[in-house]
Amino acid sequence: MPGRSSNSSAQHKGEVRDLFPSEPFNKVGAGWFVARNDIEFLTFLNTAVDWLVSSGEVAQIAKKYELGSASRSIGKSVDGAGNTGHGI
Repeated sequence: MPGRSSNSSAQHKGEVRDLFPSEPFNKVGAGWFVARNDIEFLTFLNTAVDWLVSSGEVAQIAKKYELGSASRSIGKSVDGAGNTGHGI
């Protein structure tokens, strides 16, 4: 049903509100897809994220931009072929 969300939002304008404005689910979201056979790029990305977390860089950025504990939301995911990747 194309347009259903926008129509619903328009019909209920002003009725929808954030129940937890002081505790947002997520302030920053990022992720990436890596081609199944591109192990070199996947390793590069995983290593970079691991270094950013372990060096404290993520914590410094989170503090600077008042993001709370951003590093706790960084995790690895595994696709159907067993490939892993990070999600932020």
